[in-house]
Amino acid sequence: MKKSFSFFPGRMTVSFRKGPSGHLRQDPSDEAMRIKKNPSLQDKSPPQRHDLVRSNALTAVLQRGGDVSDRQEVMGEYMLQFGKYKGKPYRWLLENDVGYTIYLINKVEEEERAGTFNPQGNSKDSLLSFLDYARSFQEIEDLREYLLSRKPVPPVSSEGDNVVGFGARAKHTWRQIWESREDGYAAFIVGVKCVKNSKMYNLQQYLLQQQRAESLMEEDEELERAMLNLPPSEFDIEFTHRTKPTATATVSRPAEPSDPPVKATVKTPLPVPPQLLAIAPQLEEQTPKVFRQTHEKPVSHSSSSGPGITAAPCPPEDSSLQNIAPVEAQIDTVLDEASPCPAPPVPLDAPHQPAASVPGHDQDVAQWNCSQQQKIWMKTEMEALGLWPGSRPVRHLMNMLSLWRYPPQPELIDSISELPSPKYFQLHPFFIWKPEHTIMERVRNNYILPCLYGCPNPQVASSGVGRPRVVIGTSGQYYILASRLTCKACKKYWHADKPQWLEKLPERFSNIVPAFLTHKKAICKSVMDEMRRSGRSPEDMSKQLTEALHLKYERAHLAYLLSVQNVRDGEAGVYAREPSLGSSDRQILLRHLVDTQMQMAGAECLFHLTTLSIAWSESISARSSSSLCCFKVPLDRH
Repeated sequence: MKKSFSFFPGRMTVSFRKGPSGHLRQDPSDEAMRIKKNPSLQDKSPPQRHDLVRSNALTAVLQRGGDVSDRQEVMGEYMLQFGKYKGKPYRWLLENDVGYTIYLINKVEEEERAGTFNPQGNSKDSLLSFLDYARSFQEIEDLREYLLSRKPVPPVSSEGDNVVGFGARAKHTWRQIWESREDGYAAFIVGVKCVKNSKMYNLQQYLLQQQRAESLMEEDEELERAMLNLPPSEFDIEFTHRTKPTATATVSRPAEPSDPPVKATVKTPLPVPPQLLAIAPQLEEQTPKVFRQTHEKPVSHSSSSGPGITAAPCPPEDSSLQNIAPVEAQIDTVLDEASPCPAPPVPLDAPHQPAASVPGHDQDVAQWNCSQQQKIWMKTEMEALGLWPGSRPVRHLMNMLSLWRYPPQPELIDSISELPSPKYFQLHPFFIWKPEHTIMERVRNNYILPCLYGCPNPQVASSGVGRPRVVIGTSGQYYILASRLTCKACKKYWHADKPQWLEKLPERFSNIVPAFLTHKKAICKSVMDEMRRSGRSPEDMSKQLTEALHLKYERAHLAYLLSVQNVRDGEAGVYAREPSLGSSDRQILLRHLVDTQMQMAGAECLFHLTTLSIAWSESISARSSSSLCCFKVPLDRH
């Protein structure tokens, strides 16, 4: 019998917990439940860097005799840097709580579709690494396919019969949550900021709808109570004041038969003062044409008047000025008495339509991971090119423009302040990546941009400002400003720098992008070319780039200090001249110098002409005096 020999005696694999039928169990194990219920057992230390987690995992695999070349086995020793299971290996989480793993995968995918996922920080590095590790197992993928293929929940008879589906009250219905709102759980759900179209979001919308309905019912009850408490005499007075001034109405109420019918009287308009009659022709000339046509149309009140109401005809247009009341009498008149003709009836049940608001993009800019000065400059550049949402379109001759935008030279900026501002010395260039815009129409040609989620008829369009991604190159730091895209067919969102979407584009698109992009990181193509040329290792190249960035920052700071020193020296009189003047002072000084030079040139010319005339007169003294006078006449004119 031959003995089997293993080169890696310490190899370890994931042993999933399975049920009697062989499927994966999604409930947490006893050890996981003990950690979830006892917060003192959870690790509260700050998350570690990803490279440190990897080095510790390699050390652990080597110590137990595992295969360090097996990526799955090495990642199984990675320590979680997030959540309640922080400090546990990846392999342990798959063995003890598969349901939590499925929840994390669905949560991240949902945030990515909504465009709210922020992959920044060591904890997010660990999260993305764990999801990559979990997706490498076929058992996890089979479980996800099974969960997606399950039949949807049958529709309920009413909206309040929906089940909560999360938290401690997962089995309760929405109606039960609303009816037991005194305990504060409904107020907690309303105040939570949640992802759109999630279970909590749907419950939140239901609770808000119930709150609005309850407030409207309370207002109706108060109005009804006030009307019931109103005595009949006050009701007649209120109705009299609210009756249209152009109609005479007979109001009957259920009261004693001896009560006479009440008539709504109309106040007679006061005569117009003579001062206003003088400006009547001017008012007619200044009246807009549309306004005249509206008031000149004959109005029929037979259809709008109800039984018992007789509408009085409108007065002619010539006597309209006679019904204008003076300013002093406007306090005593009702608002409806200002116009001689009644306004068209407005239905009371017409909903109020607010003005359409222009969507703002300040929220997208606030999420940019760069300095405030960089945000302002990038936004200004995009507006100047007509690429900012809502900005005026700009036409470029033959579409001759560059996707690279470089900051202005800070030493040449004439700022408002006395000293130069340091914010202009630390700006970085950025690359505009908007493949859906008209500026890249030449590159697209007739090509239809694909959908990230594989729609058969994609309709890709811009859906926001986008986000900048920082990249380090051999010449320094720069940003790639990628737009936010949406597919109008499937209503899903993604960013233009997503690597899965870039892989679907033709090579002519990816060749324009100056860097190789991953889900979170990016490496400049110039850095890769330098590594191939010099043969340096990634560690040496990283040190070189870090040193170059420090040197560039120091040079920019030195340029700022020299600019400040230049202004200080000019004010102290080191350059033997007055301090720098404003633009208006410079123009006045230049105009004065030009006038002085012209006066000096004119005086010098007159002196030469006078000398020449004297010499000429002495040389021709024998000639007659008339010829001399003829010569002096133009001289005097000069």
